[in-house]
Amino acid sequence: DLGQNAGVLFQRNFAMEPHGAILAASNRVIFVGRRTDGEHLWIVDKATGAILKDVALGAAPVQTPAVGGNIVYVAGDSLRAVDIFTGDILWQILQGTIFTAPPLFASPGVNTLAELYL
Repeated sequence: DLGQNAGVLFQRNFAMEPHGAILAASNRVIFVGRRTDGEHLWIVDKATGAILKDVALGAAPVQTPAVGGNIVYVAGDSLRAVDIFTGDILWQILQGTIFTAPPLFASPGVNTLAELYL
């Protein structure tokens, strides 16, 4: 922690309306926002600000994502699991309605399976 000596590492205009929290994991910054073509998930290099992935999520509003290990979970009109390194959608579950709460990832222990709560 640099405290009062902290400086700006990078600035970038994403030309979007951000919402939800900004998450940091695996040397990446993860956040969601809306552009004119719909919702997006951005995965950005934490040190340089370089956009690593811009994942289009469709028109339905999305909630703040959750990160578990190397997977970003995003809930909107479906629940998606996105690889934090490639931006690939690993799987998705179509809900048919809009999720009104963000997903929560909890890992109870190193030797146990993690659970995703909706």
